[in-house]
Amino acid sequence: MTLASYNTPMRPAVFCLLLAVTLSAQATPENSTADRLKSILQQINLETVHKPTSLVIAVPTNDSASEALAAIRQMGPMLEPLVAGGRGEIAVLSYGDRIRTVQPFTSDSAAVSRAIAGLKVSGTSFAMIDAVAKAISDLETRPVYRRRILLLIGESKALSRGLRGNQDLIDRAERSAVLIFAIAAAQ
Repeated sequence: MTLASYNTPMRPAVFCLLLAVTLSAQATPENSTADRLKSILQQINLETVHKPTSLVIAVPTNDSASEALAAIRQMGPMLEPLVAGGRGEIAVLSYGDRIRTVQPFTSDSAAVSRAIAGLKVSGTSFAMIDAVAKAISDLETRPVYRRRILLLIGESKALSRGLRGNQDLIDRAERSAVLIFAIAAAQ
């Protein structure tokens, strides 16, 4: 697993983390995609263990994301600990030619799993920055006592250029106390 992080200090105890982890459906058995996703979701779970959480998962659905979608579909069952006992809620956004709320915020992990499993490739565009802005807007509507997290899956080049090159978006995430985990999908 390749890791590269980018931390931006914010107000005390709030930070943005851009984590590049390559997702591929062709992973080796000892380092499978499911294991990598599980590791990331466990980290998110640790971040949220003592605080109710609102999580948005933003998934690319453009034509170059078809291999990554196979890997992403495996993550549905791993979301249960994040919403167990009603302490968390998850929404799913897809982005390709357009941004679509596939699943509004819910504490039903089965509904989230179905939404992720039903993602289909559509279009050739890649509106990642718009999807990040939408996810932040959605998270801003959640109560302030909740931990706000965006799990952004995208193409590695777009992630590094788009997020690091868009300081206004990072500043907005910081002001809104949104923790961003950005995961690079294989291309």
